[in-house]
Amino acid sequence: MLWVNPSDTYIALDRNSDNSIHSWFLSESGVIDLFLFPQRTSISAMRSYHNVLGYAPLPPYFSLGFHRSHYSYESQRDILDIVKNYTDLHIPVDVFWLDIEHTNGKQYFTWNQTLFPDPLGMVQKVNSLGKEMVTIVDPHLKATRSYPIYLDGFCKDVYVKERYFCNLDTCDESVSNLGGSLRGAEEADTSQVAAGCNSYMDEVFKGICWPGISAWPDFTSPRVREWWAELFKPDGVNEYFYTWNDMNEPAVFEAMEMTMNRDLVHAGDIEHRDVHNAYGHYFRMATFEGHLNYRRPGKRPFILTRSFYLGSHRFGPMWNGDSLSQWDNLQAVLPMFITLSAPGGYSFTGSDVGGFTGQPLPELLTRWNQLAAATSVFYRLHSDIISPPRDPWLYDSQTLERFRGAVRDRYQLLPFWYTLFARYSMFGEPMLRPLWFDHMADPNTFDASDEYDEALNQEVILGTDILVRGVTEEGVASVDVYFPAGTKWYDDEHKLITGGALRTVTVTLDKIPRFYRAGSIIPRKVRVRDSTKGSENDPLTLWINEDSDSNAAEGFVYLDDGSSYNSTSSGQYALYKIRFNRPNITVYRESGSGDFPLIVERIKILSPIEGPEDTTQTALVTIKVSPAITVNFEEMSFRVEGSRLVPEARLPSEDITEMLVD
Repeated sequence: MLWVNPSDTYIALDRNSDNSIHSWFLSESGVIDLFLFPQRTSISAMRSYHNVLGYAPLPPYFSLGFHRSHYSYESQRDILDIVKNYTDLHIPVDVFWLDIEHTNGKQYFTWNQTLFPDPLGMVQKVNSLGKEMVTIVDPHLKATRSYPIYLDGFCKDVYVKERYFCNLDTCDESVSNLGGSLRGAEEADTSQVAAGCNSYMDEVFKGICWPGISAWPDFTSPRVREWWAELFKPDGVNEYFYTWNDMNEPAVFEAMEMTMNRDLVHAGDIEHRDVHNAYGHYFRMATFEGHLNYRRPGKRPFILTRSFYLGSHRFGPMWNGDSLSQWDNLQAVLPMFITLSAPGGYSFTGSDVGGFTGQPLPELLTRWNQLAAATSVFYRLHSDIISPPRDPWLYDSQTLERFRGAVRDRYQLLPFWYTLFARYSMFGEPMLRPLWFDHMADPNTFDASDEYDEALNQEVILGTDILVRGVTEEGVASVDVYFPAGTKWYDDEHKLITGGALRTVTVTLDKIPRFYRAGSIIPRKVRVRDSTKGSENDPLTLWINEDSDSNAAEGFVYLDDGSSYNSTSSGQYALYKIRFNRPNITVYRESGSGDFPLIVERIKILSPIEGPEDTTQTALVTIKVSPAITVNFEEMSFRVEGSRLVPEARLPSEDITEMLVD
């Protein structure tokens, strides 16, 4: 069921004595649209959901990498030094972020020339290293005549209004109020005010936010969204940056509810109470259109948001806002993002690694970073201005090494992540899934006793193929993991685990438990570069996790240029399907007409073998292919013979030379 109403909504779930559940929805105002998706499977319901609300576009490839941010007074020199530190320490980073202090007096689209005397030179230097930058742009605009964007917006009547009643007894006061609303723009037209006495009058709503007295554009209006989008036209500097939309609930300091009053007026005489939860959605929509149509025409926008609504997945990632550097805040991360992904339809999510406020001790930072690297589609290190930065070299050497290891593991799996996102974008398949999503036949995945709850709350399956168990308690030496009935999984030590039971798994601070479904094929890039830009032309390693019952496995690899907005709609991509049916491997293009060949240099086959006394053991065979296999438009088949790969069909090269075990 999908309840569509952006006003203040009360939701309650009641469990009855017969164990049935009743749900209650009550919205304050407005029209209610109710959609029902009666489907036999979870995946079918998600596709119906996306058919109604739309599908997420593919993001820029770099956005799936690691992001570094800190709300602080960092300068241009500081940023370049931080970039160098990450490079020297061999910790890949793709994006560096600037918070509100980069601006001139919190006036967005401007620069603090003291801290950033040459922003163009800075961003071009960062870009030359294969990395990107993001600047923050919030919805509130400083209400002063010296800020051209505010003044232009006032003259074009773009702001949310405050309505009050004007009568003859209070006419002088009303004139004063209207004149106040024009502060920084022009003098009040008192004749118009007098003519409007004994009626309702509208003036620009003013509130307090980061710049001081501010006004808020009415992004519910298409006309205002187009005005905002045009602010992203190239100006010689800002077009080199991507955008972060924050404070867009909208946040209003010193207001009764820390947001806009419910009786403020939007376009069409609509009160704010009717659209509150959609305000941030429309704000980011306008920013998205600005990037797509003006800042980088035809290229994929990248815009982060804090506030979101139904359909916001069409415009980029969201993060969960200001968290605390505490273990209970880490424990809330995975349940929140699993729910948003499936059944919520929003997979591109993440949290501030280490928590936004506070100083995480080494173990908490390590566990938070490991969980984010392994499960967060949006993966960013960030903290507030009163908390120290989280950069790993500020900790001890062991914490640094563990941090680096988690980031590098993430980069090796980026081909898997990108393929996962492509299937989310094309077919509505959620990237993060609770165990019940694909395993409804196992009641333990959704109606478990208390002994299962802790494990299930901290487990997630990436697509269908990788199960991750977060470690979210301090000082533990083991965690419980539940594996769905009817499944088998390989752990990092290549042991085969049969599902249908709760198992205790030993953990160390070096990593968190991760398991690979028997029957899956996972694409990787084993060479880790300083950023995704450096690995564009690197070949793949295919990790085949053979199913012990069928002696088979299957997987996908999605390829495109990583930046064009219309890659899938224009067919300029390649989606490859890889099938292993011992001893044969077949690779063919399932869809797409783009010239993006699949280049494979290694194949690793993890197989079950019969051990002594009917036990099951595993064997890992690594096949190094030289020269690399290149598959494009033609189907190709190979036969595995021990540590050799024998072609069953013509290869692009004249022949395959040696196939050796690494």
